[in-house]
Amino acid sequence: MRLQDRFILTGTLQKGQSKKIESKGTIRIEILFQYICLLEKQMNKVPWIYIIIFFPVILYGRFDVIEQSMNSITVEYRMENFNHSVFEIEGQEFHLFEMRDGSSRGNFGQPAVPVVLNRLAIPPGARVSYQISVIESETINNAMMLPLGALEFRQDGRPVFLDAEVYNSAAPFPAEQIVLGDPYDFRGIPAVPIELFPITCYPSSRQVLVNKALRIVFRFSGGQIFPTAKTVSSGEKSILQEKILNPGQAPFFAAETPAAFRKMAVDYDLSSGEWFRIPVKEEGIYQISGAFLKEAGVDISSIQTDGIHIYNYGGFALPYNVNATRPQDLNEIAIKVTDGDQDGLLDESDRILFYGKGLGGWKQTLVAGRPDWEFTGNPDGTGTLFPYDDTNYYLLTFNLQPGKRIETVASSQSTNPIQPVAFTDHFHFEADENNILSSG
Repeated sequence: MRLQDRFILTGTLQKGQSKKIESKGTIRIEILFQYICLLEKQMNKVPWIYIIIFFPVILYGRFDVIEQSMNSITVEYRMENFNHSVFEIEGQEFHLFEMRDGSSRGNFGQPAVPVVLNRLAIPPGARVSYQISVIESETINNAMMLPLGALEFRQDGRPVFLDAEVYNSAAPFPAEQIVLGDPYDFRGIPAVPIELFPITCYPSSRQVLVNKALRIVFRFSGGQIFPTAKTVSSGEKSILQEKILNPGQAPFFAAETPAAFRKMAVDYDLSSGEWFRIPVKEEGIYQISGAFLKEAGVDISSIQTDGIHIYNYGGFALPYNVNATRPQDLNEIAIKVTDGDQDGLLDESDRILFYGKGLGGWKQTLVAGRPDWEFTGNPDGTGTLFPYDDTNYYLLTFNLQPGKRIETVASSQSTNPIQPVAFTDHFHFEADENNILSSG
């Protein structure tokens, strides 16, 4: 059983200072404890703010299928357990809108607009378009939406931060009611993630439009639809019914693939030369000195600095689906080798520097049409840790072939560089607490 969450942290930089967030276990526990204490202190004042900072569970929205064909599907969405709260902070009224199947995502200072998540199976290579019809809606006037991070700024004694670009704009936020992500493989079936925003705010006019019921028509153009449905086990069928919007169409969008071994073409030989595994658990810049290798029993006297190589796939898990796209060979990463005396040989004082990362990490995505970051670690594509290990291994070897090196790029010569005073950071918290199967 995992306790999982994602925190959005802020920090303030003073001139001449820098800030680094470590992700060691003790730090993670301290951050969680501080947030729990913070929430306990604020519960009597603004109890509903709790969901803005801490989301233990992401719920998939309820959609009812009204009509479907092989080229389209019509669904209805109805908001459940809608709640509208009004409270005062620093003499200003803020409005918070909640619903059972919604969660707030985005950057500090932006309106806390709930998003409903789901995914849609599509034919391979198809383009997706949609049309929205409003069945039931309500307009709320004189309503300034609560900004994300209000509790954090209030606890620090700072004024509630409002993103001026958003709150002074007459444009609707978010700009689109539906955001479709990039296609990906979901258990052998092409799918696109869906973000539905049933609530839209018009910040400068202080107006909020709540669409409590919507009818959405998704249409597929192009792509390949198979004449017979892919065989799906009862277990897979249950997963599709729970995790995908159109489980009835999904089996027709995937080909029946007979089980077979696939031979990978590789051009490296781990049996020749010396290969060393370098364990990496956390993201950062790593250093290997000649002295370290010598102490480990490596004869460094014959190692040419130009022939040093380090390989890794990048830290993200390979997909479960053996037919999915994956690297065809070892991936060499660019490194920096410092050769102090410029003799071309690795001495004890020489260093090998490389950027390393643990298992999983952050990938850029879009939330409400704006760039954001999403944690990915599990081979099934969910935002959880890699389930089989906590260490990523890099391979180090030496030969006579020139290795890949970090290129030197000239820095900007700006005469008046921007000096940031605040920043937004992301932190993924997940702890293995109980071994349900008593395994391992």
